[in-house]
Amino acid sequence: MTQEKFFPIHSATACKSKWNWSTIWLQLGTTASCHRVDRDVIPKENFASFHNLPNKIKDRTLMLQGQWPGRGCEYCKNIENSGGFSDRLYHRTIPDNIPDELLKDTTAVEVTPKIIEVYLNNTCNFSCVYCVSNLSSKIDAEVKKFGEFKHNSISITSSQCDNQTQSLYFTLFVDWLKNNIDKIERLNVLGGEPFYQKDFEELLDLIGTHGHRNLVLNVVSNIHVSKFKEKIYRIKRLILDKKIKKFALTVSIDGWGKEQEYQRYGLDWKTFQENFEYVVSEKWIEIVCNLTITSLTFKTIPNLLKYLYGIRKQRYLMINFAEVTFAPYLHPMIFGSGFWQQDIESILDKMSTENENDKNLKKYMEGICNHIDTSPKNQSLIEDLKIFLDEIDRRRNLNWRKTFPYLDVKI
Repeated sequence: MTQEKFFPIHSATACKSKWNWSTIWLQLGTTASCHRVDRDVIPKENFASFHNLPNKIKDRTLMLQGQWPGRGCEYCKNIENSGGFSDRLYHRTIPDNIPDELLKDTTAVEVTPKIIEVYLNNTCNFSCVYCVSNLSSKIDAEVKKFGEFKHNSISITSSQCDNQTQSLYFTLFVDWLKNNIDKIERLNVLGGEPFYQKDFEELLDLIGTHGHRNLVLNVVSNIHVSKFKEKIYRIKRLILDKKIKKFALTVSIDGWGKEQEYQRYGLDWKTFQENFEYVVSEKWIEIVCNLTITSLTFKTIPNLLKYLYGIRKQRYLMINFAEVTFAPYLHPMIFGSGFWQQDIESILDKMSTENENDKNLKKYMEGICNHIDTSPKNQSLIEDLKIFLDEIDRRRNLNWRKTFPYLDVKI
């Protein structure tokens, strides 16, 4: 058995993602090495430089010196300063995916990424309340119908995606991948909804020709697409043909029942369960459930955990938590200390500690909950939340006060 390798840089601020991970938004021609930090434009004339652009190299250099580079890294800095377990610390517990250059020189700042995460385009069949038009064509269509809306921290705007830009960067990415796919260990594919997109089909064609037996393919999906089983079987053929090592399906699901249907607009709870239980029955698929934390589904997380841990009795699946990033008014922290106390206790009580991954995840969630419960009440953002949900109701003929009566608090 190959011995696991852990991130070898031990300065006070060094982040594994800065070295091993690159996210690429093809529809915008931008990149970052963490979803919480500022993005950089990828030069069209030198697409291959996307992982070693000047700002990324500068960030790594500062981290080697034990300094925080800013540009969004304050998120982890603030959590750690309050005694929490940040994304940065959590990722250090995950073995492997170490750039080859670091195995030879732990001061290397120009490296080859091991994990590529690519947003193909914004074509999607959902319009989640915490999403934006750049990542959802449904939201963009809604904006075109009802118009843009801006108020304080609220910004519902048209997509900045350009078909010509997306097409060019998709071609550049495909050309790069053909020549470098054997150097990466994991390819994460997002949209929009990848299973809904023609570009994803082309990407599978490329992997069918240029893939390699050590590649892990991960698709982030809402699993609400037609001919879903046929699409899954096509990926199974890639494993059988030794074009990929493993397929991981990251299922986006944040909560339970009617609250979830409101938050992930387009989701039908019954359809979701049917498709999810089909995936569960396919034991060759590695399942990861990604839960985005917002005020809308925070109270329903215990029910979702109960459901997911029930499935754990049949087969293993991973659970990840992420905090809402695009819309600060959707974050539970705005309601201040004590508001979510019973919910926090219920969530942490439900969480498993049966293995190291579970223990680290619970520690990570404890950090998030501490952040939520020690934050001051933000009356301005609570007002923005109500205004935002009123606008969503107007566009979608919904009633948030009926679905989330506990959020209708007096300011």
